[in-house]
Amino acid sequence: MKKLILTIIMMFCIMLTVSCSNADDNTYSAFSDDVSNIEVDIPSDGIIPKETFDKIAGTNKTLYCNKEDENDISYTWVFNGEDIVNSQEQNLLIDFESDNLEEKKSEADNATAALKLTLHNENLICPCNLIIKLNSKWDEKKVLLLKEQNSRLAKVSDVTIDTDDKTTTLSMTLPISYGEFYLMGGEEESELSAGKSDDNASSDEITDSDGGAAESDNKNETSDSSNESKDYSDSDNKDVQTCSISIDCKSVLNNMDSLNAAKKKYIPKDGVILDIDNFEFEANESVFDILKRACKENGVAMEYSSSITYNTAYVEGIGQLYEFDCGSLSGWEYCVNGYYPNYGCAEYKVEDKDVIKWRYTCNLGEDL
Repeated sequence: MKKLILTIIMMFCIMLTVSCSNADDNTYSAFSDDVSNIEVDIPSDGIIPKETFDKIAGTNKTLYCNKEDENDISYTWVFNGEDIVNSQEQNLLIDFESDNLEEKKSEADNATAALKLTLHNENLICPCNLIIKLNSKWDEKKVLLLKEQNSRLAKVSDVTIDTDDKTTTLSMTLPISYGEFYLMGGEEESELSAGKSDDNASSDEITDSDGGAAESDNKNETSDSSNESKDYSDSDNKDVQTCSISIDCKSVLNNMDSLNAAKKKYIPKDGVILDIDNFEFEANESVFDILKRACKENGVAMEYSSSITYNTAYVEGIGQLYEFDCGSLSGWEYCVNGYYPNYGCAEYKVEDKDVIKWRYTCNLGEDL
């Protein structure tokens, strides 16, 4: 009898041990690195901390950041870990506006539906997907995501539209960009497109090569206030002058084997990141001032180190392309009217009709 009782007790202990082991296994699997999807709610201040992106950076995990019922609009940001090269804090709040958009509709070939999006964040860390759910039905068959560039609307991406009796879901890809965007809808058979400028020039298209700024541990000072757009609407202002500014990385096209593999997706096919004629500026603005403002106004992010005390600035990255990304001798250089100055861009004062070029070199300028 004693042996039977002892046997029963031993069997019970074994079963209890196995049960606890399974429970531990289940607990581990729920929080292990094998989990591919992470979901978080966007807080009232919109801030998703750097640590959250660190969890997926460089992996095959996907991060979903949700914001529910924002003025009858819900939205979700979708980040793929494989696209994140450098994690940093992101403000994912979006302001929506549907009124007073008749002029923009007209620019977009008389679109029949429109929604303006203003992103709070200034630098998206990587191209990502944005899903917007409206508590209303759009009957439009075609929707585009547009952004104002060079005084006209330019296409950012096509938009997938899905509707039921009461709601509309719009899914799109955002490049590394920021500022104001427009969702424009129309009939599929119409030629809904980015709007034409007043001189009937063909519309531009913004590609995924728009730049993004990664976090830097060596940044001395980055001033957002200095990036604010200036108002040049007063044509009688005699201090207003014009220059041209372009940004290209054409040298990389001949050195793709040396390029950081993670950066290949950001290189435009023609190597041109930005090209603007007749860019207006005021007296005493520097090449650095022009670059910052041109990037901000056209959705091209940049990163730099600067010192107000010594009036110096060093451009580390433009369009997600940084120094040393294409070899140990690679980085950004600038020239004005074909001349490469031997002093900093913050010191070079721009004059009327100057031609400014920011060029990426793979060999200390020998390839430019």
